[in-house]
Amino acid sequence: MAKFKIKKEFRSKLSEKIMDLGNLSFAGLVIGQFVSGLMFNTNLFAIGITFAIVCYLVSYFVES
Repeated sequence: MAKFKIKKEFRSKLSEKIMDLGNLSFAGLVIGQFVSGLMFNTNLFAIGITFAIVCYLVSYFVES
């Protein structure tokens, strides 16, 4: 099986963008629950935290 070599600069930039995606999901789905005047939705809160953590972990593994 062939392995692809990815440049360190590309991995670094990709890792940064995945981290930004995690930050946006956290801000939109978690903090947005407290800012909006709507009823608190536990499902969106849990999905936001889960997706942010997954993005942070993927970002860590892409960087290393």
